[in-house]
Amino acid sequence: MNGSVFKKLAIALLGCTLFWGVPACAQTDSTQTDSAQTATVQTEAAIDSSFRTSVNHNFTWAAFVLTHKALRNSESLHNWPFFPLAAPIAWNSDFRAEKDLGKLLTLKGMVGSNLSIMDLGFNSDITLEAIHLLELGISANIHSSFNYGSYATFMGVYNAEEGAFDRDMFMTAFSYGIKYRVGATIPLIAFLPRSKWTRIVLRPNANWTFTKYTNAEEGEIWKCGSEYSANGYRYRYGGTLIYMLPFQRFPMLMVNAGVGGFLRSTKFDEVYDGYDPYFKTFSIMPMLSIKVNEKWNGMIMANFSRDRKYRNYHYEVTEELLQERIGSEWGTKVIMATFSRKF
Repeated sequence: MNGSVFKKLAIALLGCTLFWGVPACAQTDSTQTDSAQTATVQTEAAIDSSFRTSVNHNFTWAAFVLTHKALRNSESLHNWPFFPLAAPIAWNSDFRAEKDLGKLLTLKGMVGSNLSIMDLGFNSDITLEAIHLLELGISANIHSSFNYGSYATFMGVYNAEEGAFDRDMFMTAFSYGIKYRVGATIPLIAFLPRSKWTRIVLRPNANWTFTKYTNAEEGEIWKCGSEYSANGYRYRYGGTLIYMLPFQRFPMLMVNAGVGGFLRSTKFDEVYDGYDPYFKTFSIMPMLSIKVNEKWNGMIMANFSRDRKYRNYHYEVTEELLQERIGSEWGTKVIMATFSRKF
């Protein structure tokens, strides 16, 4: 893995000269000099205002409701219709910078870190935005996850012979990846009657992500987080419909839809043929934003997805990767509410 290259950002400090007690005989020259210096200061201020930075810290709590679909293969909760839980889940910090390149282009950069109940990660991103409507970006990340014994496995390589993950200890293995993305912003409000009820924006996007796990070979399935993955490329095509609401506490309603999966260039061992690793997953996620105050914000969301349907309705949760797919089914596994506090 190549090392990250960080560029130093410098902000010029602006100064202006103050004149005091100007003689009357020098009034004309002083006025001209002052005007020239004022123009210079204004020009420098305009240049400086094209470069913006910010540092952000967020602490996130989450409340989950796991549905029966998520519980039906649980050893102790398989008869429960749902199961609620809540916990603090993550701390995120990032540094962001923006630079206007003329009137049409904006270059954005970000470096950040996150610590959650699942993992510790570092990420960076750079985006070129054109007229605030088109964007082209690339991001990179590296992280390592925690395991909680037999209760929860978030990192390891799947062992098909044993039907379970070979767990790796935190910081002994890492997942890293690079994501390429393109996106657009279509302000539908420009084509609708002007009203507080017609502020709608559509944001289509596409991304391709290369991921790799340091302890996995080609063809193996691994976990570093909450999802199954493999060394290679995956894709996602979709978009988000953003409806800005005229309510102070509920300012925005969003619906995200997309399809994703692994590219055929990503190889899998033959033992996973029945599982169908190239299966296309469709998802629809409605989201409602909540604004408590300037520091606290929240989101309520549910993910409805088209997932694999297996020949066996009940199976050991650790043996999902060995099941035979016979079709597909729609449903939701979790309904979630998150609340974040800015620092």
